Amino acid sequence: MLRTGYSTYDSVISALKMGYRHIDTAQMYLNEAGVGRAVRASGIPREEIWITTKLSTVFDGPVTFAETLNTLRSSLSKLNMSYVDNYLIHSPKDKANRIDQWRALIYAKEIGLTRSIGVSDYTVESLAEIVDLAVPAVLQIEINPWLASVRTAELAFCKEHNIVVEAWGVIAPATSFGSNSEEPALIEVAAHQPGSTVFGVLLMWSLQMGLAPLITSSNPEHQAANLEVARSWGAGASLSDAEMTTLRALAARPAFELGKDMSGGVGPWDPSFGGQ
Repeated sequence: MLRTGYSTYDSVISALKMGYRHIDTAQMYLNEAGVGRAVRASGIPREEIWITTKLSTVFDGPVTFAETLNTLRSSLSKLNMSYVDNYLIHSPKDKANRIDQWRALIYAKEIGLTRSIGVSDYTVESLAEIVDLAVPAVLQIEINPWLASVRTAELAFCKEHNIVVEAWGVIAPATSFGSNSEEPALIEVAAHQPGSTVFGVLLMWSLQMGLAPLITSSNPEHQAANLEVARSWGAGASLSDAEMTTLRALAARPAFELGKDMSGGVGPWDPSFGGQ
């Protein structure tokens, strides 16, 4: 998952060369054009790369059925692609229109503009509104050891309906807030993992939880380190049951207090935080 800022093109090219094959972008990130240019320049066949983008319903006004389709077509134009692999509603904040937005995504899949559809930052309540129309392929939510105890309902719902949970903010508490990276329990777990860092432990935790982590690094060294953790986990590395229990006991601490219907935060929503 890559955002605007440091050259999107360079970040995506670096990640693809290393072996990454899922690029997560969004209308709100303002970097779809850079993603598309990098995918084309990589020389990797389009069908081998999974592209996710999202409909922004966070900062804009109401988004209708027709506007949802127009926005997807605009994103495809910026990406210079005929389809995306996954198209998401970025948040459930547009309560008056989110059912129609979901119907538009269903239609977009039917006509081949996207191969699958999903949602981001939905709670069980907002998921229940749409699941009878079509089960989302994916739910993206902020989840990490600090939030595991307050995400149990969403995780259970997704397990029941076979919805893949993509985790954003897996290492954000450790990178955005220095105090979290100094969490004694986290440091203790990292100390017992040969060659691991607190960031590696957080990434391994997400994999062991059955989540699909979305990593936002534009630093090639960090990209390589994250990929190595994933490969090590795939080869059999893991955290012990005791270490997982230690991490589950961390107190709830969301990275962004976006409001109840965004990511479970308890404070008022502040657009300056940016979001996912």
